[in-house]
Amino acid sequence: MGMSVAAGPRSMTFAAVREQVRAARTFAAEVIGESHPQADAVLLLVSELVTNSVRHSGSAAPGGLVTVTVTVGSTAVRVRSPTAAETAPRS
Repeated sequence: MGMSVAAGPRSMTFAAVREQVRAARTFAAEVIGESHPQADAVLLLVSELVTNSVRHSGSAAPGGLVTVTVTVGSTAVRVRSPTAAETAPRS
């Protein structure tokens, strides 16, 4: 069963440094709105997702970036951050 989307996905790219975790959370909060029933869970998820990207992926290399995409549906919220393999240029 898919998510019924109320608004299209919104994305923002951040420097892959731990100081940007708060900015990513703020972005997600603005997208979903504070009255969304899953707001607390979404903000925790975004914090974990960006922190893990910074600490455990190639994003942490100097100049690295982390992109967060938030899609809000009427009954669900999808948060994703593409992996390096998904964003690498293809030959």
